[in-house]
Amino acid sequence: MLSRTADNLYWLARYLERAETSARLLEVGARIALMPSAAGYRNEWESLLHASGTANGFAKKYGDAVQRNLESWFFFDTDNASSVMSCITAARENGRIVRTALTTQVWDALNTAFQELRQLERRPRSELDLSTLTDWTMRNTALVRGSIDATLLRNDGWDFLNLGYYLERADNTARLMDVKYYVLLPRLEFVGSGLDNYQWTTLLRA
Repeated sequence: MLSRTADNLYWLARYLERAETSARLLEVGARIALMPSAAGYRNEWESLLHASGTANGFAKKYGDAVQRNLESWFFFDTDNASSVMSCITAARENGRIVRTALTTQVWDALNTAFQELRQLERRPRSELDLSTLTDWTMRNTALVRGSIDATLLRNDGWDFLNLGYYLERADNTARLMDVKYYVLLPRLEFVGSGLDNYQWTTLLRA
């Protein structure tokens, strides 16, 4: 297998997994925001920026970590290399380059996701609530992954796709654990409390 093909398949999978992670992070932030804040409690939306490693870029462009700004940053902002728009666009470009290594079903699922996302971007933001955006992202990334599982040969290309998926997932799991302990809980004595247990339950949903 050509190293160029392996590289494109690897990054195609990483970008798809990262797009889904961005959507899940926002879903987690929305759930945690429903909890009453404890004294000294740090901003749950800010914790998402630390988990994604994009806090500095967000602060320069938007300033305050409020939900509406976070939605734009994580979904449509191309200045954020980890946004859903950036990741789906990059995944599609990687897929286009190695089109012959993909089945028609995989390419159709990937290209359709890209085209639908472009249509969503043109809709007024007042028509797009958070659940619509997160559900769309998770459904379409699952469609691409399902097409890969159902139609691709179990060859070197398959192995590089899975390498990308699993390394990206491991990286994001480690980031979530780090943020849970060092950002979300206000003080050490909260460990084992109802707030702590609720946060763990919410992270497991991600």
